[in-house]
Amino acid sequence: MMAAKTAAAVLLGMAVLALSILAAILAHVASMASVDGQVDLSIGWTLLGHLVVIQLLGVLTGVAFGALLLSVPLGIVAYVLVPALSPLVFMATSWLRENAAWLDMTSAQAPLLGDEVLTGEQWAQVGTTSALWILLPLVLGFRRVARKQVA
Repeated sequence: MMAAKTAAAVLLGMAVLALSILAAILAHVASMASVDGQVDLSIGWTLLGHLVVIQLLGVLTGVAFGALLLSVPLGIVAYVLVPALSPLVFMATSWLRENAAWLDMTSAQAPLLGDEVLTGEQWAQVGTTSALWILLPLVLGFRRVARKQVA
């Protein structure tokens, strides 16, 4: 049951990304037409791939927090607060600052906002923080949901 809900959320998230890109293209064309400007729709495949990864991780984070907390509203609050507050936590000590890219989703995912190809280390940091902040809550949340549905 949770696997189907997760798959549906991922598909919806990808559809929203596609519609957002389409809306951005239309807005750019309209704005350039209004000022007789040149339309530039070039976007690199690297950046497009990064956008897909960011969207996928965001959707899975929301599902994971919602499942872990057994509450959609609490999951939404956690989805918003964790990335907003985590940079403050990771500035608390020099060790946390130095290792933030390995522990903090915001720091690890920052390179995905550009069109440069990520290094192996950067992908490892994205993977490590995803395992910590997405995979672990998702597994625990799936267990909680399964137990709640049985009872």
